[in-house]
Formats: sequence, C-alpha cells, structure tokens
Amino acid sequence: MVCIIVASKYEEVEERVPSPTEMTDYAQNVFSVDHLISMEVHILNKLKWELRAVTPLHFIGYYCTKGVLFDTDSMQEKPLVDKVPRYMKKYCDFFADLCLQEYTFQQYRPSILASSIILAARRALRIRPLWRAELSVLTEHGEKDIMPCYEHVWAFYQENFPTASQAVDGDDPRAPSPDGVEAV
Repeated sequence: MVCIIVASKYEEVEERVPSPTEMTDYAQNVFSVDHLISMEVHILNKLKWELRAVTPLHFIGYYCTKGVLFDTDSMQEKPLVDKVPRYMKKYCDFFADLCLQEYTFQQYRPSILASSIILAARRALRIRPLWRAELSVLTEHGEKDIMPCYEHVWAFYQENFPTASQAVDGDDPRAPSPDGVEAV
C-alpha cells in the first residue's frame, strides 16, 4: 500500500494522490495512518530517496511533443492528414507497451528504445521517409545507432502480430519481405 502511495506521489497530479487516511479506509483500517506514514519514510530511506527512473515512455512523450512528423512526410505517397499525429501517438504507445512486456528490451538504453519505437510506428503507419535527419537531431541518435534495437522491435512485432506486419510490409516494395529477402 505504501508503495502505491509513493508511486502515485511520483507519477500523478497532486489531486489524484490518495491520502493516508483514504488508504487506511481502503485497507479496512488494518494499518493506522501513523504506521503508513512511518512505513513511507522507511521505504524512501531504503531507496535513498532516489525515485527517478527514466523510461522509454518518458522519451517518447518528449519526442512526440517536439514533433516526430514533418510537413514533407507522406503516408502511402499522400500528404499527411490531421489525424496522423493522433495515430502516431497511439502506435508509439502500442509499440512501447509491446516492448515493455518483454525483458530482452531492457538491454537497450531508454532513449534508443524510444527512438526505435518511433521508427517502428512510422513504418507501421507507412510514413515516408522512415527516418529523417530531423529525428536524428531530436533524439540525438542516428539511424545506424538505433538499427539493432529497431530490428529487434520490428522482429518482435512480426512474431506477435504476423498478419499485421505482413500487411505493412506487403504494401511496401522497399520493405524486406517476411523471409528477410529484399523485394525487387
């Protein structure tokens, strides 16, 4: 219960953080308010008050607010429409959720994984070009820097959603075919 209080204080707006009194009510008064407060201080001391953990989601949020779509981008060889930024955010969230469920993605720095997720979302939405110099400036990662992680993300997507990933790749003659052979 105390960890929920600490986490909510860290991630939520103040109005949504449950008070110790509310938490004791939820626990049917098994613990006193004073006990919860003392346990909160105990946990924070054990953590040495180091609560900051930067995740790929933090980077994705930052990158998306700065802009990961550009006026000269195209989607299926047509200019982007007003709905695309909303779809881009949803696809980034989808790929982030997919990757954060798999332990093997912890080998990558959060900023690298976030950049790879943006590239995967652009590919899934068929946005061209897939990567731009502006994205390298924003993320501080070049396309070559993120390629191993991106390939891992896309392979994991293909493994979990073979029909969807084949539909994306099947419409793009420049994309690798499912067996890894370049289409002509």
